[in-house]
Amino acid sequence: MARRGGPLGERSRDIAGLEIREVAASPIAAALAVRGSAIAHSHEARTVYSVLLAKLLFGVPYVITRRMVHAQSPNFVRSLAYRRARAVAAVSRAAADKLRERHPEIEP
Repeated sequence: MARRGGPLGERSRDIAGLEIREVAASPIAAALAVRGSAIAHSHEARTVYSVLLAKLLFGVPYVITRRMVHAQSPNFVRSLAYRRARAVAAVSRAAADKLRERHPEIEP
């Protein structure tokens, strides 16, 4: 799933075996777009809501990649999304450290 008209969908078009579903910037639209998928991937902060919704509504498993180093503010729904993820990956040791500060129950 990628934002309609955004760079991710455009850059990913030529990857063999990867289906890109471009959607409006809405958690509901994104959750609907991944219905029936084998797995969903969230790689930016706001999309964790979309993949959590897809998991709750359609049972779609998901992974989250945390790439930012700044600390997250407390948020129940975001914490729930991180706890329900199949896996959480951090792109750097610094991002993993910040992730552990906010979500100590998760091992990136």
